[in-house]
Amino acid sequence: MKPKSKLLLGVKLNPRGPEADRFPVKSLSKTYSGYVIPDGSEATIVAMGINKDNAKEFEYHVMENDSVEIIPWSKIPKLAQQYGAKQPYGFIGTFKSPGKQLIIEVRSIKDYNVRDGIIFDWRTDFKPKIEAFTVLGRKDKKLFHAYLGINELNEGLASRFDPITKAPLNLKFPLGRVRNFQLYLKDHQQVPFDITVNRLDKSQVIAVYRSYTLTDNFIDIMLHDFADVGKFELVIGRSESIGVVSEDNLLRIPFEITPKPFAERTISKETILLLSILILTVAGIAFSIYSRRNKRKLQKLRQDQQIATLKLKSIRSQLNPHFMFNALTSIQNLINKNNIP
Repeated sequence: MKPKSKLLLGVKLNPRGPEADRFPVKSLSKTYSGYVIPDGSEATIVAMGINKDNAKEFEYHVMENDSVEIIPWSKIPKLAQQYGAKQPYGFIGTFKSPGKQLIIEVRSIKDYNVRDGIIFDWRTDFKPKIEAFTVLGRKDKKLFHAYLGINELNEGLASRFDPITKAPLNLKFPLGRVRNFQLYLKDHQQVPFDITVNRLDKSQVIAVYRSYTLTDNFIDIMLHDFADVGKFELVIGRSESIGVVSEDNLLRIPFEITPKPFAERTISKETILLLSILILTVAGIAFSIYSRRNKRKLQKLRQDQQIATLKLKSIRSQLNPHFMFNALTSIQNLINKNNIP
């Protein structure tokens, strides 16, 4: 079967060693294949599409740790015909560099779009290290740009840092104060990272960010997408898509979001409307209770007044017959004393 591309690199790894973890790496418009080789064994690269007729039109080079060119752009070393191949192909070489990373690129000298690359990674320490950690936020209605690790510029967000990874250990800020975390990773070097945001107090994964770009050491995390009061953790490590990651190779950055200070709290229109309705309802109920109590008091006073009037009338009705009886008795006594004929 003929390859669709004019150039296709093939890899031969140690068949008796552990399976190498494979990962894609973006390089401009191309995607290279990367291999993590945990046992430190050698790896061979061959180039399909290169033959005796066009071998002089191609060249290759080798970079170590994405910083040193150990083999400058050179002619294809030789042609080979192994592994049951029907035609010769380009033999790039066999490589082994324990503890390091190699990038092997092959390109056409006539057309740069015809190129391919392979990344071999023999390293075992993939724990991310922070070059810089900046924070974008707002305080006192003004935007600020804090640099964690520089006391004069960190806005009081953190005071303790890991001496090796440079990660903050006590990052803490009020809700709404911080909008973005911006991390610049050191020695990223073509290793894809997963960045996970966990909520510790609810054992919940909030967000996952992935970095597959060849030279992408910068990660921007938008907090306003999920931020809430609580305890959180950033976990940065080599992408799980290329194998299980040990705890030793994970970078954990805890942070806490606290409630807003009272002076910074804002009340929405909906809340104001709800509070207004609540206040008016409470005031209406209080007025109704007050009015009913006053009516009951007036009714009781009227009843007491009626009772007093009735008592007075009763006394009067009792006094009148008694007075008449006494008057008649006195007249009778006078008559009896004076013997009036």
